[in-house]
Amino acid sequence: MEFDLSADQVDATFAVAMAAAPAAVRAMLQDARSRALVDGQVSLNALLESLEQRSGELEAEASKMEQIREWYSERTSELEQQAGVKVRKVEYLRGQGGMLITVEIFPTGTEDALEESEDIGVLQITLTSSMKLKDAKLDLATGRSLDISEALTAAQAMAAPVDLKYLTIECGRRVRSSIIRQRHIKALQERYLVARSVPHQLTKMVPATETLLVTLAPGVVVRVHVTPEYPFTPASVCVLELVGALNWRSDELRGVERQINAEQHHDLVSLVGRLDSVLRDVDPMIDDPETGNPIRKA
Repeated sequence: MEFDLSADQVDATFAVAMAAAPAAVRAMLQDARSRALVDGQVSLNALLESLEQRSGELEAEASKMEQIREWYSERTSELEQQAGVKVRKVEYLRGQGGMLITVEIFPTGTEDALEESEDIGVLQITLTSSMKLKDAKLDLATGRSLDISEALTAAQAMAAPVDLKYLTIECGRRVRSSIIRQRHIKALQERYLVARSVPHQLTKMVPATETLLVTLAPGVVVRVHVTPEYPFTPASVCVLELVGALNWRSDELRGVERQINAEQHHDLVSLVGRLDSVLRDVDPMIDDPETGNPIRKA
């Protein structure tokens, strides 16, 4: 049973009990009251010690947060000096002691110039408690992801602040590369029969590299390799293999393959167009009198 009594009521009740009780009982009550006061003082001292300890922890955490604020301000300024990069959010991971930085990457270089049809890259960077690069993930606004495993591994081997600069620059290149690659493949599909090694509509992960099978009019199928650097570096698209029908000889096709790759193309459409032209020069086609389709001369 519990009683809800005020402090004055407790004291009054204690005084009544002391007056009515025998001497021995009064001594026991007085002793119990003294022990309660002592225990209360001990509890109060323990509470003060706990508060002092917590105050020290809060001061240490405040100092840590100030260091993080300074680090964040400096790194944010450095990242946003890059064209097309905007830091949207920074979260302090209390349980892990690290940070999660969300960066938006605009492929055209500026947010205002972004076309509606283009994807925005959303880069999430995870740092350790010592502000070392731990992990990163690059998603497109459409919900698909870009493979940045190679760029992440390279950045993790670098010291700050170069690591984050390198990572954001590479991710910007990957976003722009993905957009340009899709445009060029679409343009290629308007002229040729094109099959992709990874069907675009069946995966949420956009591979860093891609292989295309393109069927050309002269009875040749070409396997084309597109690298992560496409279209920013020479030879970022190349011929892996030529397979011919209609009496094409393997030595003819190998010669054409070497010729095209020596030109170091960095435009998918121009490479395939050039290849189509060279194949026609090697052995001009004639129209089949029955079907009207181009065939090799007998």
